[in-house]
Amino acid sequence: ERYATWDLQPEGSLYLIGARQESLDGTDYLQTTFGPDCIGNNLFDVDYEKSQQEVNAIIGAVRQGYVAAANNIEEGGLCNAVAEMAANTEDDVDVVIDFMNSMSEEPLSAESLLFSESYGMVLQVTPDKQHAFEQYMKKQGVTAYFIGNVTPAERGSVHFAVPFSHSRRLEYTQEEI
Repeated sequence: ERYATWDLQPEGSLYLIGARQESLDGTDYLQTTFGPDCIGNNLFDVDYEKSQQEVNAIIGAVRQGYVAAANNIEEGGLCNAVAEMAANTEDDVDVVIDFMNSMSEEPLSAESLLFSESYGMVLQVTPDKQHAFEQYMKKQGVTAYFIGNVTPAERGSVHFAVPFSHSRRLEYTQEEI
């Protein structure tokens, strides 16, 4: 009876379920940056038990009516998942992802935060459901990383911004890959 679409509501918080990982191997980002033959040699790890716990919590949160919009992270990583949500939204919205908020248990590069294709889901929760959602996820033993906000925009526009500090540059060299 309840489900979440890709369509963002004009106001709400964005959460990430599934910590980002440093691995960019096998990603569209790596192949676009260094060519189609560059696949790397260290794919991201999958903790199947933890992933199942997160999936069950997401399904439960949707069924409880806490989740307004959702999209899984796959091809293109977090950046693409959020961009897909913004592109499929009929309302005029501003979407801002905050790099200063934690998205992992360890510090990561900006590239990994944006483009890692490790398992994850982006969820939008409206302000009236935020506290209940956070409490529900905590009760389920699942980390819900607060990653940004959606706010109403000027008529006829959709903006997707990813501001980050000067200490987080989007740079990689072939030797680092």
